[in-house]
Amino acid sequence: MVELVMEEIVPLIALALAGVAAGRFFDFKQGSEKILTHFVLWLAGPSALFLAIQNSSADSLLDAGLSLTSLLVFSVTYLGTVLVHRFWLGHAVADGAVAACCTTSMNLIMIGLPISLSVAGDQAGAVVAINALLSLVIFVPVTVALLDPSKPEQRDDSSSLGSHVASSLGNPLVVGTLIGLVVLSLHITVPSTIELTLGLLKEASVPVGMVALGLTVNSIGLRSINREVLLMCGTKMVVVPAIALGAAVLFRLPPAAATALVVLFSCPPALHSYILASEYGTYEQESDGIILLSILISVLSIPAFIYACQMIWVIS
Repeated sequence: MVELVMEEIVPLIALALAGVAAGRFFDFKQGSEKILTHFVLWLAGPSALFLAIQNSSADSLLDAGLSLTSLLVFSVTYLGTVLVHRFWLGHAVADGAVAACCTTSMNLIMIGLPISLSVAGDQAGAVVAINALLSLVIFVPVTVALLDPSKPEQRDDSSSLGSHVASSLGNPLVVGTLIGLVVLSLHITVPSTIELTLGLLKEASVPVGMVALGLTVNSIGLRSINREVLLMCGTKMVVVPAIALGAAVLFRLPPAAATALVVLFSCPPALHSYILASEYGTYEQESDGIILLSILISVLSIPAFIYACQMIWVIS
């Protein structure tokens, strides 16, 4: 477990700290984090997902049990978070939607993909692809649909869940995943030059992404760490992966797929949670605190859940 922390988690934290230092002490202009984030979003991230799918089998991508298990964990977590915010904490539905986006989203490219590939092998690519599609094509549009009433000036007559789903299909991560699925299903051989180019972009995704995350931390700071933020961090980093672990055991997923699923759900929230909160002016400081504090908690929580998976399953 200590070796896992030192080899997989600590370097990621070090890269993020390098980004914090770069933003604070060096001549990084305001908005530099957006440029680096766009590089990961539009180039490095889709390349990583495309190559991960190519290293997967068609059978694993079409595994109904894996897809239904992932959908169940997403649905239970999302609905539970919205209901807790609405009826226990007394927040508006829009606040609950952003909080639910924080608890269900996962930092796939910067943290989830490299760690899941490390501990579960190439089969993790299918798990990443399935959960990327569920998150970006279903639950992000649902969040935007619930946020729309909180910002009436952004609404128009065409605003609907269907339009948000259609818009999400243009997300570069979704596009990269869909292209990878098409290439794999049609048994198209990717030219070595293209594969090598995509490989170089993939290798840049983690260092560039984590530095961008550090620059973002320096930019937005930790303005709101309160009991609610701690509750949501505990939900995201402990309760949700525990639900994923229980679901994987219940539905008897294969060891590699089960481990990758738990790793993904134990990852900190994706940055698009904060981006949505900022765009709609809803739950902004709380989502900031949830994301940043979750990254710190992940130093302990991710290795702990990986250790639990290793006690339950043996990955060949």
